[in-house]
Amino acid sequence: MLNHPDLGGNPEVMKKINAEFNLAQKEISSDTSFSKLKANDQVMINDTVGTVVYSGKETLIIKSEATNRRAAFSKKNGICINNPKFKISLIKTTSNGY
Repeated sequence: MLNHPDLGGNPEVMKKINAEFNLAQKEISSDTSFSKLKANDQVMINDTVGTVVYSGKETLIIKSEATNRRAAFSKKNGICINNPKFKISLIKTTSNGY
C-alpha cells in the first residue's frame, strides 16, 4: 500500500512489485503437487485415506477408502468442488516408501 500510486506512492516501484507478484503467482500455480497426481495415487481427504480414480486437466476424482464414496477435487487447491469442507493433502512417505 505504501507504493500504490493512488495513495501517493511511486508508480515505477508499483510496476516492479506487480511484475514480481505475477511471476511468483505463476510459479506457484504451475507447480502444485496436486497437478502431478495420477490414477491409483493415494492422498488424505481430511483424516481419511483416498485413492485417485481419475486425473483430468483441472480436477481429480478421489474415492474415500472409508466410505467408498467418490468426490471431485480441484487440482489447483485440493478443495472438494461440491463440499469445500473436504480438502486433500499428500501422504508423506519416507525414502523406503513407508
